[in-house]
Amino acid sequence: MTSISDPSPPELLLPGFGTPRRPERETTGTQVAETAARFGITLKPWQQYALDVAGEIDPATGFQAYDRVVISVGRRAGKTLAVWLKLMALMENTDRGLGWFTRQSRKEAVLSFQSEFVP
Repeated sequence: MTSISDPSPPELLLPGFGTPRRPERETTGTQVAETAARFGITLKPWQQYALDVAGEIDPATGFQAYDRVVISVGRRAGKTLAVWLKLMALMENTDRGLGWFTRQSRKEAVLSFQSEFVP
């Protein structure tokens, strides 16, 4: 990991360490932000930055540049929301896309599945 030195204003709260954004690469992070907006959600600056980096497209292959993304922030900082929005954006841009989002425990996952999908 490298330290990210960014001339942006400090109120943007960009990560202190991580993979720097490569602006020459296209990213799916903008699609996630558009999906969030359709849900009436404004991403936090760190979420947008992380989604932009994680969504970078390798121009040589046309696929995601990173096959693994690790985000470590405090509790209730918005990790789950960021991942859920990424999943929603993928489903919106995929024909016949299906997604599955689990919960903290098996019991919670079963209850959530039953309340949402079982008539």
